[in-house]
Amino acid sequence: MTKRKYADRPNWKRVKDKIFFIRDDPDFVGKITCLGFKSIEKPLWKQYTQTKLKILDNHYWWIQFFPSQKNYTITLMVNEEKQIIQWYIDICKTQGIGETGIPWFDDLYLDIVILPTGHIEILDLEDLKIANLNHLISDKDYHLAIQTMNALISSIEKTIEFYQALYVKIKPTIISHFL
Repeated sequence: MTKRKYADRPNWKRVKDKIFFIRDDPDFVGKITCLGFKSIEKPLWKQYTQTKLKILDNHYWWIQFFPSQKNYTITLMVNEEKQIIQWYIDICKTQGIGETGIPWFDDLYLDIVILPTGHIEILDLEDLKIANLNHLISDKDYHLAIQTMNALISSIEKTIEFYQALYVKIKPTIISHFL
């Protein structure tokens, strides 16, 4: 069973005040969402193999890209200085737009993190395997997740270059929403 996740993260109790908007871009086929954190209860830190990162704090932004007809979303996490902290890729079964216009995706457990150093971490591969063994997801979905991960990793430099260029392009819009 997949978990549906919405771009605006409506029930995140850690977040006290936020800004959310959706934008389109002629260079991108899909939706781009921007979630700005004005006030949060406490920072969120993640421990990776090589480093510990603060991925959420006041004045951080999460820019999520929903490329049309792809089995992933990419969240670019940006600090208060608008520097990229990490790219977070959610492998998903499908994605769409909800009745209220908010993009969503059906998560397939497996995630890829890319740090600015170029270091790549695969997250929750064991969770994916367990979900498949327990028949929470089908064999077809399991293989879709693995194939999507492999395809993304094999083209990661091009993928990151493309999304980084999009971020540079939309950065002034993000900054203007915090003024």
